[in-house]
Amino acid sequence: MEDLPIQGPKSNGQNHVPAAPHHHTRASSPPTVVVTDGLTKDLIVVGVDLGTIYSTVALAHSAARRAPEEIDVITSWPGGLAEKIPSEITYEEAGPRIPRRRSSLSRQTAEQRLKSLSLENDLKNVRWGLSIPQSEPRLQCMKLFLDPTKKLPAFAPSAESARLLKRYDRNVTDVTTDFLTQLYRHTMQTLRIRYGDTSMLQTAVQFVLTVPASWSDAAKYSILNAAEKSGFGSRRELQLINEPEAAALHALNNMGSQLQNAGDTFILCDAGGASVDVVAYRIKQLCPLKIEEATVSSSGMCGSAALNHRFEQYIRNRMGDAMFRGLREKMPQSWRMCAGHFEDVVKKDFREDDPLDAFLPLPGIADDAQSGLRSGFLVVTTSELKSIFDPVVDDIIRLIVAQARQIHRKGGNPSAIVLVGGFAKSAYLKSRLESYFLNFRLSTSQKSQHDKQKRARKYKKQESSSEEKISLEQKRTSLSLPIKVLHPDNAWTAVARGAVLKGLEGSPVVSRKARWHYGTSYATVFDERRHAMSDRYWSPFFERWMVGDLMQWHIAKGQSIHPNQPLSFRYTRNFRPSDHHPATPSAATTTTTTPSTERPPPRPASSSYSSSSRASTPSTIKPTTSNPTPNSNSDPNSSPLIVRDNLIVCSADRAPQTFREGPDMFRVCTLVTDLTSVPKERFMRLTTRKGVEFDHLDFELLMWWGDESRGSGGVWGNGEAAQGAKRGSGGAGGANGTAAAKNDEANKVRSAAEDAAWEAKRMSKGAAEGQLRFELCVGGVRYGSVGMEFY
Repeated sequence: MEDLPIQGPKSNGQNHVPAAPHHHTRASSPPTVVVTDGLTKDLIVVGVDLGTIYSTVALAHSAARRAPEEIDVITSWPGGLAEKIPSEITYEEAGPRIPRRRSSLSRQTAEQRLKSLSLENDLKNVRWGLSIPQSEPRLQCMKLFLDPTKKLPAFAPSAESARLLKRYDRNVTDVTTDFLTQLYRHTMQTLRIRYGDTSMLQTAVQFVLTVPASWSDAAKYSILNAAEKSGFGSRRELQLINEPEAAALHALNNMGSQLQNAGDTFILCDAGGASVDVVAYRIKQLCPLKIEEATVSSSGMCGSAALNHRFEQYIRNRMGDAMFRGLREKMPQSWRMCAGHFEDVVKKDFREDDPLDAFLPLPGIADDAQSGLRSGFLVVTTSELKSIFDPVVDDIIRLIVAQARQIHRKGGNPSAIVLVGGFAKSAYLKSRLESYFLNFRLSTSQKSQHDKQKRARKYKKQESSSEEKISLEQKRTSLSLPIKVLHPDNAWTAVARGAVLKGLEGSPVVSRKARWHYGTSYATVFDERRHAMSDRYWSPFFERWMVGDLMQWHIAKGQSIHPNQPLSFRYTRNFRPSDHHPATPSAATTTTTTPSTERPPPRPASSSYSSSSRASTPSTIKPTTSNPTPNSNSDPNSSPLIVRDNLIVCSADRAPQTFREGPDMFRVCTLVTDLTSVPKERFMRLTTRKGVEFDHLDFELLMWWGDESRGSGGVWGNGEAAQGAKRGSGGAGGANGTAAAKNDEANKVRSAAEDAAWEAKRMSKGAAEGQLRFELCVGGVRYGSVGMEFY
């Protein structure tokens, strides 16, 4: 393997977003792509926003100038015309079992993709999007189940989804793949009609998929698997972008004149169908445009679907359980008409100062004075509508206020709130935000408890006597921060349009904030002053008491991460000398690791490993006296030089010092590092106190995370299937004892998703752009990619 120095790939100077011609600069020539046959082809970029409730596909040709109006959204779909289609799918009862497709390991050419469209559709018994008749049951909100680390919201259709998955003999990954397959085929057919077969053979197609900012890396891996199986291309071809970042690119391209000062900070609020993602960006430079994340993004399940759920609960309470159940079961068409009117008219047009009551159609329902049913309509007053909207809108305001406080703590003030997403069409949401933030006052006393204590301690040290002490509260002042609310054109499809901009000219985001703490667990020498006696165990190799499950956090939540600069995870490993020859039998193997802060200093090969030196052993399980003897005919992953570490994340503001798996702290994947490629001379020969020789190796895992993380890195897995923990399955239930039953159904859906994820694990040569990857580095020399087995 060729030795490469430690340095990130250099920027080509064109990874910035286009904006208004009079303000932000853009690339001077359209981008092209060089394919393997040496020919330079034009490029069509397709942005795919797979939403929980609705999905959107946007596209643009590289010959366009990337003005906002030159990014098109597909509006013609099977079953009707719409900018967004429901993320729903159903299957016919008749017909053979729908086959599960295998991932394509090779890159599809444009000719192969066109040819695949003419083949017989292996999903001919599928109906999806707008083509599903209203009376048919359908699978929906499947995106909620792709990330088992997330708490399910109350509106998640857990019970209905579990029932339909069993009925159709599918799992969550199958359903997601089937929906994406239909989305891909219709998109390619649209391109074929628009540009013609000949032109498409001379044009490359780049797909950019959007993912929620709050998604775990395992969930991103799942959506990449589904997209690859659906025909979008291999993971190395695909690009990922966080949804709020894509929306920010669209906003800057659409309304750059309103965000025009270097140093300004704006808050991006992506109010979608299920979730609301909020993050702040600071404009670092104008020419060329460069922005950076100013805060750690926050999210909540307070999107449009939460409002629909509250509306349904209101109607249930208004009618009574028996009458509402009869309406849903015996007159489903009437209920769909009522819910559709709320979705298409009331939700969009209702305003804070609206004096008119809403009339919701319920045809065929007898008049009922107690319920307010008159002549086939249900009358809902303005105050009642506010009671439906306000709890959801209040949750969104709290998310934005939290971002404003983060900015203010760092000495800045937000200049604008950019509102995008499907829920952004709500006039009530926009008017509430405008009125609330017009005279917004942020008091510095609204700090976190940690900041209060820190400032109090600092203030106490500065005082010379108690008479001179002044109350800390008196030192604090309220700051008036009027914040304007901006609403760019095409805000409903901003995420898909921003994804297209990302594929055409890259992202201007030069720095992001880590949304999690990232770390690995380790073991070290037992110290009775620091460790509990119950946690210790005996190490036969070092003949010492050890303690495990201690955490070494390599990346802190909120830490700035630059796309071109890898982050280093430092390790120490100890091996038997015979481990360098996998074909040679070895009586025992002990693999050890230490955190970077406790690594022993380099020692000459003749030195002994004294009893006072820091030692450690494998982090995830307590070691046994010996490992199985390596066999040249066995799985290569059984080699002692194939080492495994769990990559652990924590969402809490303060990361704990020990590993305790729970909703806020869990294993996201296993890092599989192949040390067989490291030359033997890189290992240092040492001896234990009893004269037992062993080889010592210090190495690094370089973590690449961002737009420029392309190269030989890989995402792969061939390990043994393990049962994934049903984390975050609480919250799917309702009141009055229904929570446990709904959680059981949610676990069934998620269990199917986890089983499918294990089935999909396989070796791959590349990682999607925008997804993290790791490389092995020893002494400044890189030795290839590190495997990642996602749970």
